[in-house]
Amino acid sequence: MPYCPICRSEFQQGVARCSDCSAELVEVLPEPQSHPTVPWVEVFSGNSSLADAVAGTLEAAGIETLTPDEYVSNLGWYAPSAIERVRVLVPEPDAVLAREMLAGLHRPPEEQDPGPVPASSPADPRRSWVPLRTLVLRSLGDACLAFALPFMITASSFETRSQGALFLASLLLQPCLLGVAMWRRRRITTKREPVLKLRTKGAVSGYVMIGFIVGLLLAGLGWIYQSLVGALPDEPYRPSDFGQDLSISTIMKVILSVGFAPICEEIFYRGTILGAFAASRKSRQGLMFSAALFSVMHLNPIGAPLYFIDGLILGRIFLGTRTLLVPIIAHATVNVVAALTMKGA
Repeated sequence: MPYCPICRSEFQQGVARCSDCSAELVEVLPEPQSHPTVPWVEVFSGNSSLADAVAGTLEAAGIETLTPDEYVSNLGWYAPSAIERVRVLVPEPDAVLAREMLAGLHRPPEEQDPGPVPASSPADPRRSWVPLRTLVLRSLGDACLAFALPFMITASSFETRSQGALFLASLLLQPCLLGVAMWRRRRITTKREPVLKLRTKGAVSGYVMIGFIVGLLLAGLGWIYQSLVGALPDEPYRPSDFGQDLSISTIMKVILSVGFAPICEEIFYRGTILGAFAASRKSRQGLMFSAALFSVMHLNPIGAPLYFIDGLILGRIFLGTRTLLVPIIAHATVNVVAALTMKGA
């Protein structure tokens, strides 16, 4: 088959000259002579339509192109997976100019410049700050849901608010707090909103020691508060009104208050609620709001001021250490001391 040595087009037998270039046809197509010893460099890789557009743009600027995978466009679904994308090659001396021309339009993946990280990137802690009103309303909704779930579950099992229903509701309260907290953190992550991590790198032994010391200080503060409230006339200190008449064994109380409650409550109040506030640059508001919820949801009006102060201290410790391990250890230590002094947890 004859070929045109200039435009490299193929013609049928019997044709002597190229209809476009008027050049005399040859039987063997010569190799490209513009850069006989210079290698070709890939400047684009994509589907056939985009490759054609890129090649046309470069050739219009006087840059010779080569598309060795051009035949793939005719294979459709049968194209081999290794060559399913059409490459555009240019001589190495023209590669820099070709990439500059294609900058911002079509560039090979290995040559792309990521540029500055957008504000919505997960690597940027300032991404999509959440308004204060949204944080407050969302936290109130989560608190109501976590507190209502135990009673909604027991309502289907008990017709009246019996002793057994109240006992079961008290057992389900902590898992509901944990479940709502983890569900909310998953929603926050899905929406690419900021939230503090529950644990950062550091020596576990050091965190445990800090939590133990803080817990002893909080226990001492609780003892002082009990003494002050107990000195008031007709106002005996009751650590917890919620479930105070329940027939729960001492072992069960210790297991719930020492082993389970600190984890569930700290993840809910500090890890999720305060973590979302702090990540949106509203640490002070989050500290006050999470401590207030921590106080109110204990359903103990007499001990509410003490719970509020404890919530402030535990929240500040979490923000300072950036790990939830310290407030969990401190919370558990306070409850251990309360159990040992038979004051409840």
